[in-house]
Amino acid sequence: INLAEFTNELLKNGEFDEAITLLESAHLKTNNLEVTMHYIEALIKTGRTPEAERLLRRVNPSSQKLKDKLAELQSML
Repeated sequence: INLAEFTNELLKNGEFDEAITLLESAHLKTNNLEVTMHYIEALIKTGRTPEAERLLRRVNPSSQKLKDKLAELQSML
C-alpha cells in the first residue's frame, strides 16, 4: 500500500489528524501534487481552511484528473 492509498483510507475513516501529519510531512519532503491535493482535502475536512486556501492558490495541475480534483476542493471551501 502506498502513502496515497493509506491516507485515503485514514480520511475515509475520519482519522484526519493522523492523515494530516503524514500528508504534511510528505508534502514538505516531496513535490508531489497528488500528495498536496490530499493534504489540502484533509485540511478542509478539519476546518483548517486558511491553510488549505493558501495551498490551493499555489497549485497548478496539468492533468485533467488533478484539475478536476482542484475544482472539487475549491467547491468544498
